[in-house]
Amino acid sequence: MSIMSLTTDEITEITLYINTYRAKNQAPPLVWNQTLADFSQQWSNHLLTDNLFEHSHTPLYGENLAYFQGYGTDKMTLLKKSVDNWYNEISLYDFKNPGYSDATGHFTCLVWLTSTDYGIALDIDPTTTKTIITMNTFPPGNVIGQFEANVLPFVPAPVPVLVPIPIPSPIPVPSPSTKIIIQAQNIIGMIYNIIHAIQSKKPNFYILYQIRTAINYVIATNIPISTKIVYMLQSVLNMVQTKSSMSLITGTLLNIITMLQPYTIGTVGSSRSSPKKRGQLTSFSDIIKFL
Repeated sequence: MSIMSLTTDEITEITLYINTYRAKNQAPPLVWNQTLADFSQQWSNHLLTDNLFEHSHTPLYGENLAYFQGYGTDKMTLLKKSVDNWYNEISLYDFKNPGYSDATGHFTCLVWLTSTDYGIALDIDPTTTKTIITMNTFPPGNVIGQFEANVLPFVPAPVPVLVPIPIPSPIPVPSPSTKIIIQAQNIIGMIYNIIHAIQSKKPNFYILYQIRTAINYVIATNIPISTKIVYMLQSVLNMVQTKSSMSLITGTLLNIITMLQPYTIGTVGSSRSSPKKRGQLTSFSDIIKFL
């Protein structure tokens, strides 16, 4: 068996991916917790090694499991596929009659409002492509009697309203690398989440947390204008704390998005004409399980 630990960049990527889903249901971002991640890794390894597929039944954490076979061995593809399928259970959840169901338990665990920390890990058999994914959350969700307060309905992100703020002169940018393109796109996604939180009148602590998360992410990137973006985000942080006008705050955020746009387009790759193909099997059917 092959234990697949995640790099710092991969942790950042999957955290943003999960929190984008949580924001759809008005849940604050989860924070990576290494203790939880170590537990998830040990459990995935145990299940794959012993050919099992069952919950750990720990009372300490919430837990989602996923099983794949025939979908290749790319870590991020498999992790995101599991998160996609967990969230897609929303189509079966009855918000008018909230409660637990085996058919929607992964979704409710994923977006549980009061969960604050998480860890996710996977183990892959490179020969068979059999994969076990474990995600643990804390405090645990799916608590009977608390679904209405913790599983909130989907709220579509509003289209940002443009305000008449001067746009800086275009900054000459060389053709960006794939990594910079992804980083710029991630930052833009985080900023749109901040705008949505402001326009939805989320609590200040939630908005400030999202801004600080964005600042920390930008600091770790390779984008040439990262220092300027950090300065502008810190200005936004101060504006929120001093309760400046919404138009001034969102205008500054949209200004940052405009500055980042040149870094989201490059000459690398050919994703439009050559989309990735799903993993294929030659001797047995594709297999997916969730628990």
